[in-house]
Amino acid sequence: MDLLQSRLPPLWKRQIGQLGYAHSFRAILPHTELLPGANITLFMSDVSETVLVFDYEHYEFCIVGDGAGLNLTVNDAECPDTVVDKVLRHFSTLSSLESTEAGGTSA
Repeated sequence: MDLLQSRLPPLWKRQIGQLGYAHSFRAILPHTELLPGANITLFMSDVSETVLVFDYEHYEFCIVGDGAGLNLTVNDAECPDTVVDKVLRHFSTLSSLESTEAGGTSA
């Protein structure tokens, strides 16, 4: 089992977007801190992937970079679309973001 996988929270329930891979976590980490009310709870990196976990409006979000892309997920499949849209809009100001939600926000 991968070191990061063994330390991550349980299965992430809902993928909500993919961040443009042109930005590194050096840009993503401080940008996350600019999301009002967001609290970074975990940041880990190894040779195969980097993981950033943050709480926002009582939901836990995760950005994972595994060399193939940057996936944005939320741990609760029932997270309201209004909360998801706020997170997607925030990160769309950093880079191109493709929503993976059917009919979801694409910035």
